[in-house]
Amino acid sequence: MAGATETTAILNDGRELALAWLTPGDAGIFPQLAESLAPADTAHLSLDLKNPAQLTRWLESLERGELLILAARDPEENRRLSGYCALRLGRGARAHMAQVETFLQPPYRDLGLGSTLIKEAAGLAAQRKLDYLEAEVHVEDRALIDALKNLGFELKAIIENYRVDCAGEPYDVIILLKRLSYPSKKEFLYRY
Repeated sequence: MAGATETTAILNDGRELALAWLTPGDAGIFPQLAESLAPADTAHLSLDLKNPAQLTRWLESLERGELLILAARDPEENRRLSGYCALRLGRGARAHMAQVETFLQPPYRDLGLGSTLIKEAAGLAAQRKLDYLEAEVHVEDRALIDALKNLGFELKAIIENYRVDCAGEPYDVIILLKRLSYPSKKEFLYRY
C-alpha cells in the first residue's frame, strides 16, 4: 500500500530498480520526469505529463485516495523515476474495479518492468477486493497488448476514435479486462 517499504524489481538485463507506492508527498518527482520526455514518449497516455494543470489535477486524485501509483526508481540514476503504474480506483457503479495505466521511460522498455509493475498493481487491487482491472490501449501498441494478455487480461472491445492524443488527434483504443475475483450473484447484487 501507499507508504509501504520498497521492494526490488530485477530487469531482464540484470539491473535492479526500487519499487514503492507513492504518497502525496512524493508528487514532486513527476515534473522532473515530464521535463525529460519527448512528446512522442507520452502521446497515448490518459494525461499530458507536460501539462502542469493536468498533472496537478491527476496528483490531487492521489491525495484524495482515488489514485494509487507504484513507482519504479533507478538507484544507479540518482533514484530517477524509471516508470510507474497508476491505478485509478472506480467510484459508484465502478467501485468494484480500477483502471490501470503504465508508463515507462524509453530506456526501461522491453525489459520486463511494465509486467512487474502491473503484477504488483494487480496484487494490491486483489488485496482491496476489487473484481476487475481495466486497461485502455492504443490499437497499434502490440507489445503492451501482448504483455497484458500474458498477464491474464482479455480483449473486450475496440472503440474507434475513443481517445485524443496530446496533439489533438483521435485514435482507436482496445479495452482489456483482467478478472481478479469471481463474486457470487448474491454478493454482486447485494453490493450494487
